[in-house]
Amino acid sequence: MEWVTPGFSGSLEAVWSETPAGYDTSTNPMRHKGEEFGLILSGSKDVYLDGVKYSLGPGDSITYSSLIPHWYKGDEPCTSIWVITPPTW
Repeated sequence: MEWVTPGFSGSLEAVWSETPAGYDTSTNPMRHKGEEFGLILSGSKDVYLDGVKYSLGPGDSITYSSLIPHWYKGDEPCTSIWVITPPTW
């Protein structure tokens, strides 16, 4: 993960994410105040929102309330950009 937002004083953050094959955060679902937007640049990633699976590939995007328990899985390497408000990292 790498921040691409030029500072931390704003109301959102943008993160460049490169995850390896086998990436899995299901054992630690996240839930926090705010909203998230993700855009898959290459590879694929499964986004789970309260247990519902959304399979994303290059060019696909997703937006959701971060109050919904969410986690990620990927069978192949994935490069993506995530925009989160308010900043949480």
